[in-house]
Amino acid sequence: MNRTKSHPRFTEVHAANLKYLTDRIIVLNVPAVKEHLASVLDLLERQHKNHYKIYGLYSERSLNHDAEFYGPVSKFFVENGKPPTFDTILEFIKDVDRWLDLDPLNVIVVSNQGVKDRAGVLITCYLVRSAYCVTANEAMQLYSKHVTTIRKPSQIRYIKYYS
Repeated sequence: MNRTKSHPRFTEVHAANLKYLTDRIIVLNVPAVKEHLASVLDLLERQHKNHYKIYGLYSERSLNHDAEFYGPVSKFFVENGKPPTFDTILEFIKDVDRWLDLDPLNVIVVSNQGVKDRAGVLITCYLVRSAYCVTANEAMQLYSKHVTTIRKPSQIRYIKYYS
């Protein structure tokens, strides 16, 4: 993976809602994008046609926006305010590995349903697993720089346990 500080593929309209963490990992804030969802999906189709997969992170009580996405979608349940289970982390990482290994043009789009630290735990664990980042701290710093800081002690512990 190439490390990038910013990505030229999106306009300022999408800057707060669609974050390229790396060339192959994108974080999407669905509630903030609701009114712009069609334009975000259009951008994904133009830039990554047939090469993107949506990863929806939901709690049991959250809204499910799968019907609004087209293309491959994987759904993971993570309770609000708690870190994902280790089984969820492992399942997410295996699925991401399979998708990204299929084609060097493939990207993942992690739809965080407005809770960015929930996505952060899964993504930072993947960054360590894939050796994109050497340590959990490096992965959390990268996520913090591009998306948001992971602050909950239990989530930080899970990332460090995993690494």
